[in-house]
Amino acid sequence: MSDSSYLDWPFFEERHRSLARDAEAWAAAHAESVHGDDLDRDCRSLVQALGTDGWLAHVVAGRAYGGAGETIDTRGICLIRETLARHSGLADFVFAMQGLGSGAISLAGTPAQKERFLAPVASGRAIAAFALSEPDAGSDVGAMACAAVAQGDDYVIDGEKTWISNGASPTSTSSSRAPASRVTAVRRASRPKARAASRPSSSKPRRRDWRSPSASA
Repeated sequence: MSDSSYLDWPFFEERHRSLARDAEAWAAAHAESVHGDDLDRDCRSLVQALGTDGWLAHVVAGRAYGGAGETIDTRGICLIRETLARHSGLADFVFAMQGLGSGAISLAGTPAQKERFLAPVASGRAIAAFALSEPDAGSDVGAMACAAVAQGDDYVIDGEKTWISNGASPTSTSSSRAPASRVTAVRRASRPKARAASRPSSSKPRRRDWRSPSASA
């Protein structure tokens, strides 16, 4: 185990020290030998294991939706990620992506959206995806061109996204511009819309027209 003297720093509480010890034990038992020939299979297995054993509960907010607490504990997230990454970069990636793809719902989702999306993410039954990067903007949020236009009870989201993390996942969030704010659209398909025959060296941008209900899931 690495030097853990930092856990004595004053901004960590006893619950954080206990969390770090439990994370270390779990990672040593489950995350040391997860890199095989089938990366997608290994990622799915890690999502299920992290969900079954309660670790993904830390990436969503609200106990009613499967979260470990009513709010996301950033200090706890840092400790879990640091521990997972030391044992397996893939395990850290999987954990982080579940939070990144669902974080906007935890922070600003409607009760219906939280009910529908957060519990499956926390349990490992759903894999979260995140669409931020664009061909001409990269990951610069201020340079995004993808636009969200209100039409009745819906937002029509028009633009291009590329390098979508977990892009073949049925559940994804997409960041876009609106006239006075930014809109995060939530999309869930009954089955994945994109399938890759092979793993490309880069992703070709795809234009999407998503309709996202503005006040409900």
